Formats: sequence, C-alpha cells, structure tokens
Amino acid sequence: MAYHHYAELIAFLAGCLLLNSKWPAHFKWLVALVGLTFVVEIAGHILWTRYRMYNNWLYNLYLPIQCLAFLLFFIKSSTHQVIIKVQKSLLWLMLAGTIITWILHRNFWLLNSHGSTVYLFLMLVASCLFFVDAVVNNVEVRLVKQAPFWVAAGLLFFTVVFILFFALWLVNFTVPYYNTVFSYSVIAANTFLYGGLIASFICLHLTKNYSMHSS
Repeated sequence: MAYHHYAELIAFLAGCLLLNSKWPAHFKWLVALVGLTFVVEIAGHILWTRYRMYNNWLYNLYLPIQCLAFLLFFIKSSTHQVIIKVQKSLLWLMLAGTIITWILHRNFWLLNSHGSTVYLFLMLVASCLFFVDAVVNNVEVRLVKQAPFWVAAGLLFFTVVFILFFALWLVNFTVPYYNTVFSYSVIAANTFLYGGLIASFICLHLTKNYSMHSS
C-alpha cells in the first residue's frame, strides 16, 4: 500500500473508534466518506497493479461523491445565513460543472480531469467560506477548538496542491524534478487532509456540547 492508503485507513479507524451516537450527522458522513475513500483507493490500486486494468472510472464515480459530502459538511458547519446561501449555491455550481464537463469529456473510462478540477475549486471555496463564517460570527470558542476548522484547514491545503497538479499537467515534463516535487507534495497534502480529519474527530470527541457552533 502507498502512504495515502495508510493515511486514509488511520483516519477511518480513528473516526470509528471515536464515533459517538451524539455526533452531528455531518461528522458521521465524514467517517463514512473516509471509509469509502479507502475502499476506492485500494480497489483502484489492485485493479491497476495486479490486473493492469484502468481504474479511472472508479474516480469518475467517487470524486462527485467526495465533493458533495464536503460541500454538505460546510453547509451544516456554517451559521451565518449569507454564508450558508453561498455554500448552497456551490451545490448548483457542482451540478452545472458536472453536466458541462461530461458533455465535453464523454469518455467514462478516462478520468474527467476538467470535472475533477471543478470539484477541487468548489471544495477550496467551501473551506475558505468556513473561515469567513468564523470571522463574521466572531465566535468566543477558539478556532482551533472548533472541529470543522481542522477539516477546512486540511482540505484547503489538499485542494491547492491538486489544483496546481492539474494546472501543470501539460508541462510536467518540462519542469525540473516535477515528479519528485509532486510526490512529496501529494504526501504533504494527504497528511494535511487526513491529519485534519483525525484532529477534527479528536476535537469533537473532547467537546461536551455537540450543538456548540462548529464543534
């Protein structure tokens, strides 16, 4: 297994071990999402390494689910009505982006890289909007003690790395040591994302008030 497989597995196990029936539903979604991510990644890895079968179709199915889960998470984690409306508008942009990119792409067996980039941008915007929401509401609880903060911070770094990857896709052979730089960047991105998810699960486990804003 690769590094990100272990990161996903550890995050999923942490979520399962810390899971409480009193947790808000959107945090339970995150635990399920991480579990699904691990299954998809392992299945894709086996298809390619053992059977030499293309696995892009798996990601074409998974990536919209991942994006939708995070968008819904931040809608539930926001409290300012204007921010919530903007977050909800991202769902419509996701639908439009999915339809448009598939009209252009048309090949289910090849990765819809344009759609993937759209999802990354939407998740990036959604994570940034969480910080705007926190600033606007000026919540008394320190930001680092709010469980969604760790999700937003990890996702922010993760999406930036992969947006840059897709942006440089066509010039990767001309950039010195591109593959090496990208490999380490992906490791860092996965560390931030799944480390952030683990931190959010721990943060939520330690809180005594599940209805408290962003905790």
